[in-house]
Amino acid sequence: HSPWSEQDTMRVFKLQLSGDWGTAWYGRGWMPYYNAIAYPVDYFSSYYSGWATYTTFRRENTLYYATPSFGGFSAAFASTDDNGSNSDNRNQAALSFAASGFTLAVGIDDMNDANNSKLLGVAASYSTGPWYIAAKMDKFDSDKTTAGYGEDGTSASNVLLQYSLDDKNTLRVMVAQVDNYGEDILHLGWDHQY
Repeated sequence: HSPWSEQDTMRVFKLQLSGDWGTAWYGRGWMPYYNAIAYPVDYFSSYYSGWATYTTFRRENTLYYATPSFGGFSAAFASTDDNGSNSDNRNQAALSFAASGFTLAVGIDDMNDANNSKLLGVAASYSTGPWYIAAKMDKFDSDKTTAGYGEDGTSASNVLLQYSLDDKNTLRVMVAQVDNYGEDILHLGWDHQY
């Protein structure tokens, strides 16, 4: 289940085609904004892991397309139809560049709601040997001026540092600041692969 939805019945369920032209699917799957912006800091194995993002992870009734990589650049797009209730029609796009262990991504999550809410994000990560470091920031651009979730200008920022001791043990630390949803967060983790 998603942390906010105990009604989830399926994690991923989609019809997918892939080839030299890219990847396309329809159904329920991981969204492009999450993959490019939130996932680089979502490495903990625990239920609430300090990922602290405002975006959605997976949505049903989604049409998705991701390009192949061109010189390190790739893009992904998705549109979700909520079957006419107009409460969660989402359109997302993300652009990424990856080379020599470094990845930089920008994305937009257009929530298509009454407040004209859009989530803008940027993420960067670097991996070398046993080290992995990543940072991301989400920021709301919306018509909502009252305090609370979705307020214009509110943001979520995360920094993750990971070190693999060996092939069985990994240490992680995350610090985050998330307006209206957790505020200051410190998350420590040690994974042991049996």
